[in-house]
Amino acid sequence: MKLQDIYETAYNEGIAADPRGREGVERVLERARKAFADLPENKQWEFDQETLVNPYADTRILVGDPDTEISTMLVGIDLEVGRSCWPTLSAPEGPRSICCSPIIPKAEPWRAWNK
Repeated sequence: MKLQDIYETAYNEGIAADPRGREGVERVLERARKAFADLPENKQWEFDQETLVNPYADTRILVGDPDTEISTMLVGIDLEVGRSCWPTLSAPEGPRSICCSPIIPKAEPWRAWNK
């Protein structure tokens, strides 16, 4: 699956579950489209054009080519600087695709990084 596909699925699922309903989200998107259309052409490049299709300002592709094929993901919700996320690659039951914890693990990667 491509990074762009994952991104679009994420915000589309958000729209489907949004408490405002699809109509409420569409009103937000329509306001963004109108604001963009009302801008002079020389100012439109400054506008976050992603808001024309995605109403969630905290959901964006920040790093990476959208056409990149993704085989593994590390995902978190509401992660802050003070939290650490470490994939558990050598768990006894086998590799896991997601592991997020606010606790710094006693793992070899931590010791290697902390040298």
